[in-house]
Amino acid sequence: MSRFFGCQPCLIDRPNKDLWIIGHRGFPRVAPENTLTSFEKAIEYGADMVELDVTLSREGVPVVIHDSHLSRTTDGKGFVRRHSLSSLRKLDAGSWFGKEFRQEFIPTLSEVFELFGSRISINIEIKKESFSKRQPWVVEAVLRTIEDFGLRKSTVVSSFSPEVVRQIKRKSSKQPTAILVSNRGKKAKNLIRQTGADALHVSLECFSESLVEDMDLLGIPVRVFTINEKRTATRLFRQGAQAVFTDEVKKLAG
Repeated sequence: MSRFFGCQPCLIDRPNKDLWIIGHRGFPRVAPENTLTSFEKAIEYGADMVELDVTLSREGVPVVIHDSHLSRTTDGKGFVRRHSLSSLRKLDAGSWFGKEFRQEFIPTLSEVFELFGSRISINIEIKKESFSKRQPWVVEAVLRTIEDFGLRKSTVVSSFSPEVVRQIKRKSSKQPTAILVSNRGKKAKNLIRQTGADALHVSLECFSESLVEDMDLLGIPVRVFTINEKRTATRLFRQGAQAVFTDEVKKLAG
């Protein structure tokens, strides 16, 4: 039986597995990040969960892309939030990675759920920059989409923003959540208590066995990002981490 209590996501394929491999933006070593092909490849090579990033189109539709700006991973320009869904759909989100991916597009969260929601558990990260005075409704939009597909039990919503996590728990107390931490100076216990988060997602630099011990007392699992070496992942699991996020799904899941 898991040592963790409270509100935790379940794994769809392997519900009793204690050690999780989470595909960071899918499987970005073999396909462009945050695309349908990237998620398909993560499933193919044995990920237990996939992580993706969400922001909103101009009309408030949750779309799956990491950056607030379009230029790094598409042939578009400007901020995602300033583009309509129809204009975002016309962009090439794959050629930057390889010519064979030129048909890839920016998926909506609904499309990801429709294709993969019954096949793999999903971690949705709401970016700090997506939650602002310009788009304060991103939390509601994400939660509504999760409920529309009936996927609350197999999804976790995470953010570096304590206010995002607090709002999620206020609006949907049974929705599994996680607070992300990459700064050693942040006090994990305080963040968990302030936000009501159900899990702690930390960088390797922030991880320690004493942190795991502290979180165990609170019933909080610790998941570590972004780990691409099998030896490091094995050590982290041995030291009590529940999961690692990775760009190297095949290497770590194999």
